[in-house]
Amino acid sequence: MTAAEAMEKISEEFMAKYTEWFEDRTKLSDREYAQKYGWHKTEKLMNLKDNLTAVVHFHKYIFSAFRSTAGWEASGYQKEAIWQLHREGFLSYTQGKWKSFYYISQATAKKIYKERKNTQ
Repeated sequence: MTAAEAMEKISEEFMAKYTEWFEDRTKLSDREYAQKYGWHKTEKLMNLKDNLTAVVHFHKYIFSAFRSTAGWEASGYQKEAIWQLHREGFLSYTQGKWKSFYYISQATAKKIYKERKNTQ
């Protein structure tokens, strides 16, 4: 898998999970939502519109694709592609005690959302 293919797959995964979460917040009961996402529903959550504010909330509390290199490989990505995406600025990086972690930054999450919404 090339870096471009990995970027496309990560973007698709992010948007699929965002869309599922955005629908679940109104579709699921509070209990079901809490079991699935680890948070109870709030008035602020229920008032979110499908915009960048919702994307930031989703990224911060639900899904940032935060994975170790081994985690990315277990998900079907080649480590070289992940490293390339980091060099290109698509993925951000942090160092743990014994592991390196790559994740989508909020700026990248917003960019993915804007690009996907403009193509629909």
